[in-house]
Amino acid sequence: MPLRGWLALVAVAVGTFAMVTAEQLPMGLLTPIGGSLDVSEGPAGLLVTVPVLSPPPPRRCCPSSFGKPIGAPSWSPCWV
Repeated sequence: MPLRGWLALVAVAVGTFAMVTAEQLPMGLLTPIGGSLDVSEGPAGLLVTVPVLSPPPPRRCCPSSFGKPIGAPSWSPCWV
């Protein structure tokens, strides 16, 4: 396999490790986080649960071409 292929493989592996670690780390640290905030484990668990259940903010359409890629139609969503 050429060097470029190995670099791509390493990039995917590092990215996957970072995503999984960032997702799972707060669950393992709930007790210390709750202790530092002076709350019990239940409310500390909401730190992980609430962001998952909350919907993302609504997207709006940009009436101008500001912040869009070249050639994007005027009705396309904002890219900023």
